[in-house]
Amino acid sequence: MKKLTIILFCILLTAAACKKNNEVTEVQQRITCELMKNNNLNSSLINFALESFKSMEEDTTESVNIFYSPFSLSVVSTMLLNGSKDETESIMKNALHYQDIEMPTINTYLNDITNCMAGHDDINIRLANSLWIHNDFPVREAYKDSL
Repeated sequence: MKKLTIILFCILLTAAACKKNNEVTEVQQRITCELMKNNNLNSSLINFALESFKSMEEDTTESVNIFYSPFSLSVVSTMLLNGSKDETESIMKNALHYQDIEMPTINTYLNDITNCMAGHDDINIRLANSLWIHNDFPVREAYKDSL
């Protein structure tokens, strides 16, 4: 059932991106161009999405439908990654499949994809990722700037 859910989701995404006469829309072409900029990051996002789905599937004991946004999960995890260092940074980069990719490259890539999708009337995307930090916890300016 879960494999069927993934297949249906992919079919819906493909169908939503095309016109009725199967012509590729300008928006789809632009998004494709944005996504093709960095093959390493494309692979990272795909691998993280598949791995997170597999992990969620393993954690369920009964047959249930799972609906989540791997992209949103990647974005919010990357927000946390920006504030990590040393061993924590290494562990998070491995989990997100960002090994050997510099943070400015990752941040720019995710920002470009979000802006590309949000900048068109054909696409309705609203991300609600945020970090809530206790008032007494000091936050470095460099971290705030990275978000």
